[in-house]
Amino acid sequence: MASLEASAVKNGVVFAYTHRVETIEPRGNGYRIGFCVGHDKSAGHCQAMQIINCAGLGCEQIASCMGIDTKAA
Repeated sequence: MASLEASAVKNGVVFAYTHRVETIEPRGNGYRIGFCVGHDKSAGHCQAMQIINCAGLGCEQIASCMGIDTKAA
């Protein structure tokens, strides 16, 4: 997995471990992602052209932020 992660980072991917996504808003040809960091809950945001939902057990929350009805999908 470390090799796959290193390859992704080399190609511009940013992994945001310990971050919790709070909001996802469409912006132009991308997204504005609001998040909290770690245990102190400091907030921030970032821009992304693409989002890959790999939140595991939290994947429904991410899908919901993007307006996807996971019950109907």
